[in-house]
Amino acid sequence: MILRLVDMINIISALGRISEYFPELNIRTDSEKSLILLGINPKKYLFLSFLLSFVFSVPVTIIFGLTLPFFLFYLAILLVFLLALPKLEQMHKTKEIEAEIPFFIRSVGIFLEIGIPLERAIIAAKGDGRLSYEIERITKQINNGTSFQRAFSGFAVCSSPMIKRVASHLISSYETGGSGTEMIKLGDELLSLEQHRMKDYGSRSAMFGLLFIIASAILPTFFLVYVIVGQMGLGIEITLWQVEVALLVIFPLISSLILLFSKSTVPVANEKGFDLSILLPGAVFLVGFIFFQEWQFLFLILGAIIACLLVYSTYRKESRIEEIENSLPDALFSVSGMPKGTPIGRVFQMLEEGEHGVLSKEAGKSRKQILMNVRMENVFDDLWMRNNSNGLKRVTQMLRQMLSTNSLHRMNIIAEDMLANGRITRERSQLFGMQKYTLILGAVLVPVILRMTLNLLGSLVGLGSGEFLAGGAGTEDFIVQITGIIPPYLLIYATISSAAIADGEGRKSAGGIYFILLSILSLSAFYFINLGT
Repeated sequence: MILRLVDMINIISALGRISEYFPELNIRTDSEKSLILLGINPKKYLFLSFLLSFVFSVPVTIIFGLTLPFFLFYLAILLVFLLALPKLEQMHKTKEIEAEIPFFIRSVGIFLEIGIPLERAIIAAKGDGRLSYEIERITKQINNGTSFQRAFSGFAVCSSPMIKRVASHLISSYETGGSGTEMIKLGDELLSLEQHRMKDYGSRSAMFGLLFIIASAILPTFFLVYVIVGQMGLGIEITLWQVEVALLVIFPLISSLILLFSKSTVPVANEKGFDLSILLPGAVFLVGFIFFQEWQFLFLILGAIIACLLVYSTYRKESRIEEIENSLPDALFSVSGMPKGTPIGRVFQMLEEGEHGVLSKEAGKSRKQILMNVRMENVFDDLWMRNNSNGLKRVTQMLRQMLSTNSLHRMNIIAEDMLANGRITRERSQLFGMQKYTLILGAVLVPVILRMTLNLLGSLVGLGSGEFLAGGAGTEDFIVQITGIIPPYLLIYATISSAAIADGEGRKSAGGIYFILLSILSLSAFYFINLGT
C-alpha cells in the first residue's frame, strides 16, 4: 500500500492535539503567533515542549554518560527545535499556498468570465492542495454567518504580501463586481513573480545540500576519530552500543532535519510526498547487516528483489499518471476549438480519436458510460478517481462548469495554466539539480571518507607503540565492529537522500529508483575501498 508521508504524519498537528491534555505554561515565546495561526494553544504547546525535551534528554544522557552541562545543552537544543517547528510549518504552509495562488486566481477569473458567481467560482477553483483547506475553512465561516469581507480578511495565514493582495482583490471584486479579466491579469503577474523567486530558492537548496553532506560525512568522521583515538590513549570509553545509536539514529536525524528545513523554504504546489514503501527494502538490509551478519549477502539480494518489485509497481502507476497529465494540454486545446452546445459524448469521442495515448483510452471508457446513460457528474468523478490524477480532477471540474455555461471555448486558458505549471515544475526540478547531484555525489563521497578514515585509524593502531597509541588488539576489534555498522548507515543515507530527491522532482516513482542507485553506489564504494587497501 502506497502512503504519503505528508498525509500520514503531520508533526505539528499531532503535537497540537497532544498538548491539549497538558496544563498551560504562562511564558511568551517567539513562536506564539505561529501557533495561534495554526490553531494551537501556545502555552500548552510550550509545556509539552519542555516535557518532551526532558524525556528525550534523560535517556541520551544515560546512554552516553554525559555530565550535567551536556544534559542541559541537549535539553536546550531539543527545546529550541520544538519551538522552531511551528514557524517552519507556517513557513512551509505559506510557500505552498503562494505556489498555488497564481493558478487559483486565474481559474476564478475564468469562471467569472463565463458567468459563474464569485463565491461559486472560488469553491470550484480551490484545487486539492494546501490552499483548498483554507478555502474550505473560509467557506464554512461564510456559511455560519460570517461576512465575506471578514472571512477573507483572515485568509492571510501569515504576513505574506502575495496572499494578502489576493484576499484584498477578492474582497474588492465581491464589493464592486470586478471583472474576471482583472483576476486573470493578476494571476499572470503573480505567476511571473513566482518564476523570478525560484532562482533564490535554488541557491538555498544548494546550500542545504552542502550542509547535508557535512552532517552525513564530516560529522560522523570526526565522531569516529574521537571515539577510536580516545580509546587508543586518551582514556575515553564509548561502547559499541553508543556508536550504533549515534550512527544509526542521531546523525541520520540531523541530516533529515536539514532536508526538512530546506523543504520548508521551497514552495511546492500539490505536494505528493514520497513513497514510504522504499523503507521496506531498507529495513531488510538493516536487519541483515545488524542481526545476521553471516547472511548479509542473502539479505542484500532479498532486499534488492523487494526494491525492484516495488520500483516496478510504483513506476507503472506513476508513469501512467504522468503520461495522462502530459497529454492534457493538447487535449484541452482540441476541446477549446469545439463549437458551443457540443454534447459531452462528442467531447469524449473527440478525445478518444485524438491519439492522446492513455488519455484517449480513458476518454473512450467515459464515452461508453455516457452512452449507457450514466450521470455526467458520475462519469467525471469516475474518470479522475480511477486514474488517481489531481490534474485530471481539476480538468473534469473545469469541464463540468464550462459545459453547464456553454463555454467550452475557454478551455484553452486551462491548457495554458497546465503548461505554465509544467514549466514551473521543470524549473523547480532544474534549480533543485545542485542539491540532487550533491546528494548523489554524497553516496560515493560518504563511504569513501568513512572507509579511508577507518583504514587510517586501523593503520595507526597497528603501527602504534608506547603509551599514547597503546590500543592493542582490543582497539583493532573495536574498529572491525564499527566497520560493520557503516553499511546500515549507508543504507539509511540512501533512504533519506532518495526520498529527498524524489520529493524535489515531484515524482514518487523516482524514489525507489534512486534508492537502489544510491544503495549500490554507497555499498560498492565502501567495499571497493576495502579491497583496494
